[in-house]
Amino acid sequence: MPSAESRCYRRSFLATSLAFVLSLTGLACAPSVENPQAGSSDSQKPLKKILCTTGMAGDLVQAIAGPGVEVQVLMGPGVDPHLFSPSPQDVEQMATADAIVYSGLHLEAGLASYLEKLSQKNPRVYALSEGVTESQLVEVGGGQFDPHFWNDLDLWIQAAEAFGKKIGDWNPDQADASRARADAYVAKLIDTQKWSQQQISAIPKSRRLLITAHDAFEYFGRTLDLEVAAVQGISTNTEASVKKVEELVSRVVNEKIPAVFAESSVSDKAIRAIIEGAERQGHSVESGGVLYSDALGPAESGAETFVDMYRHNVNTVVSGLK
Repeated sequence: MPSAESRCYRRSFLATSLAFVLSLTGLACAPSVENPQAGSSDSQKPLKKILCTTGMAGDLVQAIAGPGVEVQVLMGPGVDPHLFSPSPQDVEQMATADAIVYSGLHLEAGLASYLEKLSQKNPRVYALSEGVTESQLVEVGGGQFDPHFWNDLDLWIQAAEAFGKKIGDWNPDQADASRARADAYVAKLIDTQKWSQQQISAIPKSRRLLITAHDAFEYFGRTLDLEVAAVQGISTNTEASVKKVEELVSRVVNEKIPAVFAESSVSDKAIRAIIEGAERQGHSVESGGVLYSDALGPAESGAETFVDMYRHNVNTVVSGLK
């Protein structure tokens, strides 16, 4: 766990970085929310570069934006968006992008407040979560929602369709082509959805307990008829508790669960603790492999696109639990 000093430094650096990007973009002296017309010139600039926060967002945007639009991703493979703090290079990317697309629902916790304020002044700052039906989101208390909605392909389809329309507003000359590309992307998601349901059917009902490092798979479990449990909550900012590890060890032993799963962007320490705890009680449980929760995989990983990532996760879960 980071020390108080390191957490203080990180907050200070974040504040400095955001102040820097505000100065670069001219937003420090931009018109107020009450006077948005004065800042409307940004929406008239040609749409040449879109900056996306996560790989999942970048994959969706790249598929729909099409040729002629450069899509950059701020958080690469293995980066935890819950803990992300921007570097000077990151804020330069933010300053020079014609549009910013982020996931939303406070997934990008360190950028959430800034992005929400910026979106009130810049019509080309957009959260993909704006395009999904709120009643279908998982509530987590305090008026907040689980941000990992891409793991429900119905919701990711909604996000793709909504962005297909949104980018048409930003780039009217390409509106029809953007919607056509969105339709093609959605078709791939529908195929993946059907395939996933078929694969999951191989897991016996008694073994359909998916245990992961943090609670990023509630939507995944809801869609594929899996019970989900995790050591940490929906944000990796929360600390893993000994009590929670012991509780999951008991479930693994009593229900004879064969595997638990690490995540690419989260420490596997808690997962290893569950495996070791079960072994001490005479039950052998394996590491079922690594799931991609908050980031896509690196090049040649077999999980570098959204569809490949989702299929990798399904295959890994089925292989570990069946």
